[in-house]
Amino acid sequence: MSRLLFFIFVTLPIIGYSQNTLTGRIIEQTNKPLEYAQVVLQTLDSITIKNGLTGENGVFMLTDLPDGVYNLNVLYFSEVIHSQELNITQDLDLESIVLNTGISLDEVTIRTMPRLKKRVGKYILTNIASSKFAKNKTTYDFFNTIPIVEVSPDGMNLKIRNKGNAIIQINGKNVGGINVALNMLQSIPATKIKKIEIIKNPDSKYDASNKNGIVNIILKNEENEGVKGILSTRVSQSFYNSHRLNGYLSFSKDKWSVTSGITFNNFKKKLQSNSTYDDYVNNITTAIHSDGTNKKKDLTAYINVNYNINENQNVGFQFNSILLDRRNFSNINSSFSNINSTIDSTIIANIEDKNPHNQSLFSNVNYNVQTDDNGSKLNVDYNFYNNKKEQNLFNNFIYSNQENTNFLQNTDIKIKAHNLKTDFSKILSNNDKMNIGASYTYSSIDNDFFSDVLYEVKNLSNLEQTNQFIYKDYTIAGYITYKKIFSKKFQGKIGGRLEYFNSEGKTKTNLDVKKLSNTFLFPSFSVLFIPNYNHEFSLDFGSSIIRPPYNNLNPFIYYTSPTSFRQSNPNLLPTISYELYFNYTFFDDFSFDFEYTRDKNLFNNFDIILSDGNIKTITDNWGNGHDYFFDLTYSKDLLKGNWNFSASLSYNYNTNKGNYNSINLDFDDASYNLRIKNNIILNKKQNTILSLNYSYYSSRRSIIGKINTLHSLTAELSKSFKNFQISAGAYDLARDDLKINERRIKYAFYKNKKYFKTYYINIRFFFGKEKVKRIFDKQNDINKRL
Repeated sequence: MSRLLFFIFVTLPIIGYSQNTLTGRIIEQTNKPLEYAQVVLQTLDSITIKNGLTGENGVFMLTDLPDGVYNLNVLYFSEVIHSQELNITQDLDLESIVLNTGISLDEVTIRTMPRLKKRVGKYILTNIASSKFAKNKTTYDFFNTIPIVEVSPDGMNLKIRNKGNAIIQINGKNVGGINVALNMLQSIPATKIKKIEIIKNPDSKYDASNKNGIVNIILKNEENEGVKGILSTRVSQSFYNSHRLNGYLSFSKDKWSVTSGITFNNFKKKLQSNSTYDDYVNNITTAIHSDGTNKKKDLTAYINVNYNINENQNVGFQFNSILLDRRNFSNINSSFSNINSTIDSTIIANIEDKNPHNQSLFSNVNYNVQTDDNGSKLNVDYNFYNNKKEQNLFNNFIYSNQENTNFLQNTDIKIKAHNLKTDFSKILSNNDKMNIGASYTYSSIDNDFFSDVLYEVKNLSNLEQTNQFIYKDYTIAGYITYKKIFSKKFQGKIGGRLEYFNSEGKTKTNLDVKKLSNTFLFPSFSVLFIPNYNHEFSLDFGSSIIRPPYNNLNPFIYYTSPTSFRQSNPNLLPTISYELYFNYTFFDDFSFDFEYTRDKNLFNNFDIILSDGNIKTITDNWGNGHDYFFDLTYSKDLLKGNWNFSASLSYNYNTNKGNYNSINLDFDDASYNLRIKNNIILNKKQNTILSLNYSYYSSRRSIIGKINTLHSLTAELSKSFKNFQISAGAYDLARDDLKINERRIKYAFYKNKKYFKTYYINIRFFFGKEKVKRIFDKQNDINKRL
């Protein structure tokens, strides 16, 4: 009742006035709608009456306007780009306002620092080119300035906070795998980005397997920019030396735009680990010391082509390919003994793991059409993925009695996947939006496993292990979402996704058939409330599924050392997750997060100590979990934008219940993390930058055991010239070895994995036609009034 009285009290003074609505659409001279432009309506004496933002179709709406004469100003990152006087006596539709700036806004660099802003269901970062930390940097480098994103200095990981490796999209499209996407980000210039979307809890529009979130990079579509590109090289020194070469080229003319790139990696890494397993029931200790080398050479090439048929239609084509040659060499010393006694027997193994012919191909064809003047769109996508992998494991085991065993384990895997999907987005009145779509995915996997045995100097097939596993699955999905703008302060979105999954796996040797089918509903909703400029509240709910990876489905046994082997599991159940995410952003610099996650049918790798002392590793379901995550982040551009600083303190509590092999696996855990990022410009020319990042991870417990406290320290110094940049850095400077231990009534284990510090040098050369016009932040009289 009190709220109703307050509403009446506030609205009584304006009841006698006419209430009008002002609508319009902001477009550039190229006929592209301008998103996130600020529309401000003021009286002639500069009192603001209403303001709002344009949507992705450039449309704006200002409601409840009294009769009168006003100034309408359109701003793009604090720059007034349009102004006109209006006499409003009734509802007024300005239709299309064509900006007469003389330049395309994609070619404008405005000196306003980019800020991460919340939208319904996602974060948005725009105006990247204006950042002082974007010049002569790649997209991957620039992510290091975003507080909510974590990138690894070796270029191998990109994560949203409290998530695993994110799905990376370019212009809203998947690009065929995390490795291809990361290679692309390390070659695309940061100034090429139009905006970045960070979707922490994907809604029902997206594939339900996107539990770790989505990072979508929207590139500028600059017309007639000619040819631009980057050539770069990186040399790193850890225990061994590695190097990488990158090339990037973009071209646009008239209706065509093309981006392409190529990456070559020559990687070599030292691997050292120690593992000890105690079986208290059989009084056996198994110790495994591994000293190995991982060598990898890969060549990645990609090309993206877009053709604008007309102002409302375009078609696109993407293609990428990876050629991989991977070789692991391991020297393994395994021993058996009674617990707390001398060694009874030892086995020395030399294992060579060759993967010389790994080839992946990915292609995408897409068609997009705008179906009305409001910006409604229809998108159709077809994706194809093909992977061929040949793996040869040459094993040489030398036992303590000097007996020698040699055998080969050969795995040939062929994977093909087809995906067809269509999405339709309808822009409704008041800029409300409805999305509806469907998709079909079909996958087939042929896993041919061969193991030999030495017989009279000949290598013959080991009939107990040689096998072939053929697997097929398909998924049919449909979704609908609806976004409602209740007011400029309050928006909401709700959706649902239905997925039907069907799979069948056949083992050739014993004709065993594994079938699985299920149907799941994945609901979602998002609420965004912005009471004023200094406070933002959002609440997101999402659901997702983690289906077992293809390499976890075949039931074959293969040896990883003389005393350990792995067996995959075709009976794995998928993990279903429900996540609730609350965010409160205040005074633009502080952010508080709370996340709750409920997981059902969790699965993990288990090391099982057998009665003979051998170690069996298998992936299996074990239980359910509840996770509570709290985070407080402070981020600020200090010293007139010359110091990009962020600090984040997180606390995580989780409770888990489950069992495996009649062993109770219930556990609770509490841990906390501290992350500090610094990017500092060191000179007046703003071409020398120091990056210094530190992370602290307290000891924690997971299903794999208790993990020790870890520190991470990364430092980089970079110097930019006109078209040239050089940087030098180091990472893992403060990191200890990874240590995992577990002690239970019947067994215990201890694992240690060694880390090595890494130092590197990057050199980049930028070339191509420059078409950037810089608008300096001198404010005219209208800017000052706003």
